[in-house]
Amino acid sequence: MKSKRNTYILLSAVLVLWGLIGYRVLASMNPPKENNTRVVKTEKFQPKEILAKETYSIQANYRDPFLGTIEKSKKKPRVVSKQIKEKVVFPSVEYKGIFSSKNKKNTVFLIVINNKKEMFKIKEVHQNVKLLQGDKEKITVRYKTEKQTFYLNN
Repeated sequence: MKSKRNTYILLSAVLVLWGLIGYRVLASMNPPKENNTRVVKTEKFQPKEILAKETYSIQANYRDPFLGTIEKSKKKPRVVSKQIKEKVVFPSVEYKGIFSSKNKKNTVFLIVINNKKEMFKIKEVHQNVKLLQGDKEKITVRYKTEKQTFYLNN
């Protein structure tokens, strides 16, 4: 008896649920006719102005799955920008002499920079002055971006 009662309760609950679902489907297919018309105020749509569009480019520099090679990228032309060169003021430089051994590997140059004596080897830097080359008569030095040649001062 108890199982029949549960079956009837469940059957009536299922019928009620399907009845509600059916009613909603039929009600949405045949909406009630209303004679009342509403006046709806609408605002005009004004889209925002687009200042600049973002552009994207796809860089397909991956390995070709069929050939197994990587596509070589095309070289982009270089954009050369003109830079304003500042006038470089050289410090006071005087070439005083040279010390060299017989094999001329250990050549040392005596140079006075801003009244301070410095011992240079080729490609050494002291006080931002680099000795590029030199011989018994002259030396060539670079300070920042400019080169200058100085002759022996006795």
